[in-house]
Amino acid sequence: MHDPLGTFGYIQIVSDHHDYISFLRQKFASLNTPVQIKTVRGIGYRLEVSK
Repeated sequence: MHDPLGTFGYIQIVSDHHDYISFLRQKFASLNTPVQIKTVRGIGYRLEVSK
């Protein structure tokens, strides 16, 4: 069976790292960057750049 997300199961790996995502969100906020990490329910995360 072909895994469209790659050998490592990207979504599962990311979903297991909520603490790291939280750390990254805090880091982006402290640096006043326009980048935000958004949660996409049932899929994972995505980066967004605010205008």
